[in-house]
Amino acid sequence: MAEVPVEPRIAALLVAQDAFRDERGRVHVHGIFDTIASPKFPLVTTFMVFVAFKGTKWGTYQAMVRLIDSLDNQLAQTEQITFELTEFKGHNLFINLNIRFPSPQLYKIKLFIDGGERLEMPLMLRQVETAPPQS
Repeated sequence: MAEVPVEPRIAALLVAQDAFRDERGRVHVHGIFDTIASPKFPLVTTFMVFVAFKGTKWGTYQAMVRLIDSLDNQLAQTEQITFELTEFKGHNLFINLNIRFPSPQLYKIKLFIDGGERLEMPLMLRQVETAPPQS
């Protein structure tokens, strides 16, 4: 098994309805989920991927997020995002994805750092008879 680099540490990877930094510098993440239910496919939907990085020393890194289906077909991929960390300063990524999901199945959100896969998060899409209630 390959050794996973310690830096940068991934403090959070969340899929949410919305995520942003307010005028006071506070991070807000709203509507965290791991499953999307829809009565109809294909489904076009928008959501945020929020990633928080922490470090214990200074370093510059590149991150990229990829969304794949259960057969490893790529639905989306971000550009390489360069960021810097210090032992006193973390970094947050806010990635807005507008995706067309062709069918209900298990999808995966993969996080790559400096070209290597570091974290994978499942995202289940289910077909339901009726639309879920709106809040």
